[in-house]
Amino acid sequence: MSNILLFRPKRHKDSRRQQIISLVPKDKSEGYKADIAEKTLEAKDYIYYLAYIISYNAYNYVSKQHKERIRELTNIGVLDEVAYTSKSGLTDSCVQYNNFVYKGKSYELPGNYVARIRFLIDYDIYVEAFNKLGDCRLYKFIYEDGTHKWEQIDENDYLVDF
Repeated sequence: MSNILLFRPKRHKDSRRQQIISLVPKDKSEGYKADIAEKTLEAKDYIYYLAYIISYNAYNYVSKQHKERIRELTNIGVLDEVAYTSKSGLTDSCVQYNNFVYKGKSYELPGNYVARIRFLIDYDIYVEAFNKLGDCRLYKFIYEDGTHKWEQIDENDYLVDF
């Protein structure tokens, strides 16, 4: 685990954050801490905890159950940016600063739509996007042979319920 845990400026110190960080395993022998975190932390803090697991490269130290939760949250777009920017290998795409990013390259959506969330279903990448008027569209990102295209998904064809 990175030594960055040892340096936290005073403005970033609070008891909740310290509790969460103290539960991040430093090696395989501390993997049990994820079970403690799941039982003791509130749901919101547990999601923060899973993000710290990714950020501090402790993913391989937790049990299969916690790895699956991290994968699920990454696939539905909750932890995708953390997983992508930390180069964890969990995903090769995310929505970052209202842009869709795939393998290090930013892709614009058609019709002045701005990406809001990216999620995976059966290895297909979908992006929910909005325009300035607040209209929402769902696009499927297709990347083949070095080129990409966006396929607009009709809301009646594919309903996604979170």
